[in-house]
Amino acid sequence: MSRASGPGFLLQVGDGGDTPVGGGASTTLAAVAPIGATNIKVTAITGIAIGDLLAIGTSPGHQVRTVTVVGTLGAGGTGIDFAVPLEEAVASGQPVIEVVAETYATVAEVKDIRGPEIKLDVIDVTNQSSPGGYEEIIPSIRRSGNLTFDVNFNPTDPTLDQTTGLLAAIHDRVRRNFRLLLNDDDDTMWSFRGFVVGFDETAPVVGVLGASVTIKITGRPVLGPQTP
Repeated sequence: MSRASGPGFLLQVGDGGDTPVGGGASTTLAAVAPIGATNIKVTAITGIAIGDLLAIGTSPGHQVRTVTVVGTLGAGGTGIDFAVPLEEAVASGQPVIEVVAETYATVAEVKDIRGPEIKLDVIDVTNQSSPGGYEEIIPSIRRSGNLTFDVNFNPTDPTLDQTTGLLAAIHDRVRRNFRLLLNDDDDTMWSFRGFVVGFDETAPVVGVLGASVTIKITGRPVLGPQTP
């Protein structure tokens, strides 16, 4: 069934939190965790429980996952399970630390939203023996593209300003976590990481101060159920 668009879509940006829990669990990877993994092998499991948030890898760039199963330790053990696959490989010996969840804020006065722009590059392998003389291709790089949107620009809003907002993200060249909450009946959202690479202000003679913002997504955007 089709889903209507309209007001109610919320773009949220993380505060870069994932602060370690005082006295919380801390261990290291006992083996490489490959891209797409939903299980990690760890050198210790003391203090780790189902529902804990674990930051896997070194900050910045660590990946946070919610524990679903706690198994046994060691490279040959059953390790720790989580539901969302890793987007990047993590080397053996990297830290695994219990953290407090990142806090998200809704970006102020967002208007039209475009993206994510998911595409698949292809390579032309057409040759003299291609059947019927038709082109032949093979798949190559998956592109996550951009998320672009317009805002009514309030320079003092903390989600937009140059101290804590999107302008700060572009000045500091930091990767941020984002969520795009859809207004469908199934409470779906896109979650992704990206860099703010464009902030183009508009100041019409008659109208509202505005800006067009571009986020370059890095890694795989994930479409799934909304989380608190």
